[in-house]
Amino acid sequence: MTLEEALRGKEIPDDIKSTLTLVTVSYFSFERLLCEGQLVLHHEVAEEVQHIFQKLAEIQFPIK
Repeated sequence: MTLEEALRGKEIPDDIKSTLTLVTVSYFSFERLLCEGQLVLHHEVAEEVQHIFQKLAEIQFPIK
């Protein structure tokens, strides 16, 4: 999915929309499966959130 697809149909002011980015993260499910998902985030926290998800995946911390 692209950022444009993720935001389609949402009314978001252009000045806010321009600060958003789409990131893909890996995570472990409660079924102990490695999964992949996407998050829409403010671009200034994207790298930090990706790092957090990487660490959570390393320790196999389950996320629903």
